[in-house]
This record gives sequence, structure tokens and C-alpha cells, in this order.
Amino acid sequence: MKQKKRTKWMVQVAALLLSLLFSSTSFAQTTIIRGVVTDAESGQPVAQASVYFRGAKGVPADSLGRFEIRTNARVTQLEVSYIGYQTQTITITPGREQTVRVILTLDATKDLGAVVVRSKKRIRYTNKGNPAVELIRRVIAAKDQNRPQVYAYVEYEQYDKIQLSLSRVSKKLTNNNLLKNYRFVFDNTDTTKVAGKALTPVYLQEKLARHYYRKDPRKTKTVVEGERRVNFGEAVDSAGVSTTLKRLYEDIDVYANNISVFTNQFLSPLADMAPSFYLFFIRDTITGEGGKKAVRMYFTPRNTNDFLFRGTMLISLDSTYALQQVDMTVSPNINMNWVRDLHIRQEFEKNEGEDRYHLVKSNMITELGITRGKANGLYGERTVSYKNYRINQPQDDAFYSEGSVVLAGYQQYTDSFWMARRHDTLSQAEARVYRNVDSLRKMRSFQRLMDWGTLLLAGYKSFGPVEMGPA
Repeated sequence: MKQKKRTKWMVQVAALLLSLLFSSTSFAQTTIIRGVVTDAESGQPVAQASVYFRGAKGVPADSLGRFEIRTNARVTQLEVSYIGYQTQTITITPGREQTVRVILTLDATKDLGAVVVRSKKRIRYTNKGNPAVELIRRVIAAKDQNRPQVYAYVEYEQYDKIQLSLSRVSKKLTNNNLLKNYRFVFDNTDTTKVAGKALTPVYLQEKLARHYYRKDPRKTKTVVEGERRVNFGEAVDSAGVSTTLKRLYEDIDVYANNISVFTNQFLSPLADMAPSFYLFFIRDTITGEGGKKAVRMYFTPRNTNDFLFRGTMLISLDSTYALQQVDMTVSPNINMNWVRDLHIRQEFEKNEGEDRYHLVKSNMITELGITRGKANGLYGERTVSYKNYRINQPQDDAFYSEGSVVLAGYQQYTDSFWMARRHDTLSQAEARVYRNVDSLRKMRSFQRLMDWGTLLLAGYKSFGPVEMGPA
């Protein structure tokens, strides 16, 4: 009898352990959903669309309509919604990583019908008595108080990364016998940066610097601590490429009246005259930590042919009226030559012990192409990260005498330096760019290709110590 009881007890314990094991395993299976949200009619990204599992907190899509959401709960449906669109419900498989494409359709009957019932006619937009315009005017009035230049002294660390990637690379090209030796370059793709697209990184440059500012007398200083970029060899002017990219991808100051984008001047949504050129709409109010509130504002051009932005901004609903985040793109009606698409995102955070928000991350991504169609194109991205702000801690007067300083050996740092100092880790595809280009440069076939390319484009070719070309 005792033996039977002991056996029964052991079976129960084993069953309990097995149930705990399997239950913990199921809980440990994380469901990860990545994707992009687009408008059914225009195909444009739907920025700030709400993506969530039913009954749980969700995430907003970014300025490109991209999102990533994860949960350990066993869920089978994902919901995506946005004001003026029909909510989309997507069936998913729990416990797996999946990529989805969400297409939202306008729900015209729901919103416009309500307007017709109340007013019998379309409501005319006006600045007068408009809460959104009143709020944006307060933001504009306070913008000088929310810029770093308001302080007597400011210093911060800046990490800068610019990347170029091929998009829509055809199989016909990658399988070409002439390029078979370089197939490892095309095999290095990144599917996480732009949802639904595989990008092949071909160029990367990084820079780490410390910036100093003194208000009175006004003085700025930059100390370059490290710089790194891919090197294709003497046939490619890497320094010239870097200079050109820096001119195209200029710093974005949304508080300024004008913003330069690819040498084009855009009027900022926070320009002094912005209410005369933009339409502003309050989307919703968000309550954050400590009960602090922020307003999500949507803005769009009055004339979609003007060089203006459209997007959303998150505004602190307190006495500072500071920006917490801005996501913006441009109208497809604008002719920017070979720029097919463009998106800008900036994030602001409070410095410890400070009431003001500081810019902590700026991202600008563009799709470039000779034609507007779906032919092969080029993605360019500049990501700038700011951290370690020090406020009102002056240096000696002599320190500011030099405007720019480059530390010795700034281009000779090893991988370990960059792994420790860069503000964010490189993706696997980004990290391979340096190795792939180094491998290319050592290949004799690639060296010959560069020589003949130089002959065609520049008019000369090197044969050891001899150059062939016009005198």
C-alpha cells in the first residue's frame, strides 16, 4: 500500500513538474510582429497609427509607418487603427516572429457623416478661435527658450552615422556572371530598417565628437574624437563623398524658421509664419509619467505644392510648450529631382535635473532614384545621437580659442573603440560593410574594375607608375 502511495505521489510530482516546464516554455515564447502601415489609396505611410493587441497597450507607427510590437501573452490577433481609417484586424501566429503589411482604408462615412448631421455642410478651417492654432502659437513663442542657446554654457557628445544602401536590387543583376565574384556584397541585406524592403548597405561613415557652446561672448568648439568610413581605394574620393553627404544631410533644427533638406529650403512647422502656411489639428492628449500631459498635433500644408512638411509632433502641455517628438515627411507633389521619398524623426528628452527638453536623436531617411518608378534606387540615412549634456559648466577662456580640434589618431581606432563609444550598436548588415569593402579592395578584379571606371569617368587610367589619359 505504501509503495502504491509513493508511486502515485511520484507520478503527481512528475506531472506537476512537467506542467510547470511546459507552461514556462509557452510563456517564454515571445510573439514579435514587425511591419509597415500604409494608406490604401496613396500608398504613403500612416505615421503614428496605433498598433496593439486587443486589451493591451500598443505602440505607434513611426514616420515611415514602421512598427515593432512584442508580447509574451498568447495572442492571435493584431489591431491597427488611426483617426479617419477603418480599424484593421490581422490574424497572427503566437510565439513567432512575423512581418506583416497593414493597409488602412479611409472610413469616410463615419467621420464625414457626423459632420453633415451636425452642420449640414463642410466645416471651414480657420485660425481664429482654433485651439490647435492657439497652442502652436504658444509653442512658437516659447521656442527660443527651448533651444540649447538659452544657456550660458552647453556641451554634449554627438555620434553621427551616415549610410547608403541599394534598394530593389534585381536578381538579374546579382546573378550576372560578371558580378559573381562580388555576390557576397549583394547577399548582405538588411530587412529591418524599412519594412517590406531588403536593403544592401554599400557605404557607411561614423563620427564621434564633443561640442561646446558659450553664449557671451558667443563661441563654439568641436573636438573630433573619432571618425571612420569605408574605403574603396584611391579610385573613389572618400573624403569628397563624405563632404557631399554632409552637405546634403544637414542638421535639422525644427525650431528654426527654415530647414534645409537636400539644398532645398522648407518652411518649418514652427516658423514664426507657420499658421499662415500650415493647417494644425489636435489629435489626442497623452498622460505620461507623474500625470504629465502632452498633446499630439497633426500638421499639413495648406498648399501641397509648397515646400512644406506634413506629420505629427508631441508637445508638452505645461509652461514650457516644448517638443518631445516630431515625425514629418514631404508631399509627393513636390519636385525634389531625384528624391523619391523623405522622412524625418526627432526625439527630445529632459536632462537630469533640468526642466527643458534636449534633442537626443535625429533621423533622416531618403529614397533616391533617377526616376519616380520602381526601378533600382538608393536609400540614404543619417542618424545623429546626442548625450552626456552638461549645462552651465564653463571651461577656461583659453579653451574656446580654437574652433575645431581633431585628436591625434582619430581615424585609427579599432573596432573595440567604436563598440564601446558609439551610441547604438550597428545592425549585422551595417557591421559587415567595412569587412565587405575591405575584401573588395583586395580583389584584383575589383581593382581593374575601378581603374577602368576611372578611365571612363575621369579620363585617365593607372598602369603602375604610368597613367593613360589626356595631357
